[in-house]
Amino acid sequence: MSVSFRVEKSGSAEVVRKKSRFLSVLLSVSDEKEAFFEIEKIKKEHYNARHNCFAFIVGKEPFTERFSDDGEPQGTAGKVILDVMKHNHLSNALIVVTRYFGGVLLGTGGLTEAYSSAAAEACKDAGLMRVLMGRQVDVSLDYTDYGKIEYLIRDKGIPVMSSDFAEDVKVSVMTLDEADPESSLMTSEMFVNKVTELTNGRAKTEVSDPVEFGLQGDRKVIQD
Repeated sequence: MSVSFRVEKSGSAEVVRKKSRFLSVLLSVSDEKEAFFEIEKIKKEHYNARHNCFAFIVGKEPFTERFSDDGEPQGTAGKVILDVMKHNHLSNALIVVTRYFGGVLLGTGGLTEAYSSAAAEACKDAGLMRVLMGRQVDVSLDYTDYGKIEYLIRDKGIPVMSSDFAEDVKVSVMTLDEADPESSLMTSEMFVNKVTELTNGRAKTEVSDPVEFGLQGDRKVIQD
């Protein structure tokens, strides 16, 4: 299972190398058009800066990737920023690093380190959300069986999407499409089997088609 993170909260940072200031920002973008729109906004904001280097990754696998050195020596900025994004498994994200020249040349090694550090610090400052493939499972059951299922949901940390208490109980939860060693969530197959076992087959379950959803700590969010 491929790992992917999206930006839930933008991040920013500043690093200084020999009087040159490197201002970085990490933003969430949905496509190339939005990425270039944000790049132009930043360029206008920092119109007097020497360079506005960037990289972005958008779409779904295979992702679309773009980067620019914006006048810096080839390979010292844009590709470096992109490598940081890949290291952090970012998708649908843009990093722009703006450089205000301090009057001292840094050399290719110094530039590479500065742009890499600025991009990495923006990633640390941001709120990142793990993106997984999951399936929603709708469960219909009697009140007499609900206590067992409620305990299972609470014990395993299964995210509840909705619940309805009428003549019977209807609960919708989010499960994984495939097992993920980095997540404690159950797969839809495991959950359905456990529900069937606990209710002796009395509960009715319906499993949705795969959907992307976000995972950040204990909070799970369905993605559009």
